[in-house]
Amino acid sequence: MIDFLDRIDERALFENLLNREKAVFAIVYGRRRIGKSALLRNVIGSKGIYFLSDLTEKSLQIKNLASAIATLIPDFDSVNYPNWEVLFIALENSLKEKITLVLDEFPYLLQGSSELASIIQKIIDLGKKSKYNLIICGSSQQMMRELFLGTTSPLYGRADAIFNLKAMKIFWLKEYLNCSAIEAVKEYATWGGVPRYWELRKNYLNLEEALKYIVFDKNGILLEEPMRLFLDDMRSAAQAYSIVNLVGNGNHRITEIANKLEKPTTSLSRPLANLIEMGYLKKELPFGEPEKDSKKGLYWIADPFMNFYMQFIAANRSIIELGLWDVIKKQLDVKLPHLYANVWEELVRNSIPYLRLANTDWSKAYRYWGKPDKKIEIEIDVLAESIDKKSLLIAEVKWSNNVNLYEINKSIEDKLQILGTAGSYTNIYRAIFIMDKSKFTPPQEVYLLDCVDVVGILK
Repeated sequence: MIDFLDRIDERALFENLLNREKAVFAIVYGRRRIGKSALLRNVIGSKGIYFLSDLTEKSLQIKNLASAIATLIPDFDSVNYPNWEVLFIALENSLKEKITLVLDEFPYLLQGSSELASIIQKIIDLGKKSKYNLIICGSSQQMMRELFLGTTSPLYGRADAIFNLKAMKIFWLKEYLNCSAIEAVKEYATWGGVPRYWELRKNYLNLEEALKYIVFDKNGILLEEPMRLFLDDMRSAAQAYSIVNLVGNGNHRITEIANKLEKPTTSLSRPLANLIEMGYLKKELPFGEPEKDSKKGLYWIADPFMNFYMQFIAANRSIIELGLWDVIKKQLDVKLPHLYANVWEELVRNSIPYLRLANTDWSKAYRYWGKPDKKIEIEIDVLAESIDKKSLLIAEVKWSNNVNLYEINKSIEDKLQILGTAGSYTNIYRAIFIMDKSKFTPPQEVYLLDCVDVVGILK
């Protein structure tokens, strides 16, 4: 079992919520393996009832929930409850003090008891004098969203709080694996921020061994992971898999994706939006580009493990079935540095608002690509405006220590001239990010940062 890490903000919110005088109703959702169940068990402790639903028949589900309640209320399961409403009334009457009841994987309960949402609505609408807080949780993001966002749903507008649990940050992966900041970037590029993947990884001596047995083995536990996730979250798992696979293999524009699928671009707007909502894809715009109605957006896989999977696992399924690990390893040795470089660059951009370079508060950082002077095409790794829009930060990112900082600084200056926006800002700051800055002296007025700085701030 993985050590319980982080979730400090989430636990604080839950603590405030569950300690209210009146009973509350909360909804928790997020993709599978993200740590929802661990968080809820940690939050309720010994003063709550945690029930994990499954796909058994309704009568067995009722009996199993009664047994779970009996761990806190002796002999509660000695009675045969004919339906859900009778069970919830009995729970209310049996309590002497307020507790918290968690119904995990709630969509499984609904499959055999479509009336359950209406029963819970009735319980909530009777008032807040109930003796138990109720938390429902689920991994089917689409179904959970329909439960509280669908205007025809009985539970629409009734939640006191809604939690969309996100992936964990790289700092906690470093802490969990007790590795260096540089190694943490490599691990994060593989497993991302999903606690369950970290747990599986820790069973092996090193990253290579973990990859060999977890994902590059025909019986590897994560070999079929993307399709399992899409079956949970999407009505069309095959279409979702196809789109994400195409994006992972270099098709970043909607026109490219549509051409490969032989579909009109207009038919992909909703599927792409769904994949973004579910956290599988993200849309990137260049610095300075308005987000609304922009046609310059590029689509990327948002989850590092999914990105790793589509680049290295999906394309090698036949080789995996043959057990040719040596062939796969040769590919990894060649291609992994490029993957690490891309993830490192993304981590740097994510860190900018927290680093406070030049003692300045920075907005979200972007990449830039294009021809600002309509002649020379340039790409800039990092551009960010200060919150007050008076300052600009420009940075280059290298996944290497074999660098010439003065040449990189000259490149930054050249790109800044071509960009042509320097006159719009009172201050221009420059930064360079490399793997390990310990043996370097940066050029004057250039901030030099490394993996230790970035990984340490992303927590």
